[in-house]
Amino acid sequence: MKDLDFTGKTVLIIGGSSGIGNGMAHAFKDRGATVYVSGTRPSADDYKGQEGSDLNGLHYCAINITDPDALENFNAPFSSLDILIQCQGIVRYNREEFLPSGWNDVMDVNINSVMYVAQRFQPMLA
Repeated sequence: MKDLDFTGKTVLIIGGSSGIGNGMAHAFKDRGATVYVSGTRPSADDYKGQEGSDLNGLHYCAINITDPDALENFNAPFSSLDILIQCQGIVRYNREEFLPSGWNDVMDVNINSVMYVAQRFQPMLA
């Protein structure tokens, strides 16, 4: 199969600071895309040394995806997007997801933020 070329394309991967999202970010970067990844920590330096996180060659943005107002006021470092990937997700262990605070955290990141992010960046995709 011929390799895909994303040269000149702008990609935003929500949750791309680590894990599966980070792997996808590097795949797009390696195929020529300009890739922005989001995370919850204030800066890319806060991920240094973390297993599953390699931000070399990627552009990092700290975005609070669970707060619609903060997301709306996020000053995006790009004016248009070709690809938006939502790869955000959290888990709570030791049955914490069944406590109100744990439940709310999981629902805010894994469910509610998907709509917030789609609403925020859809105009850039159009």
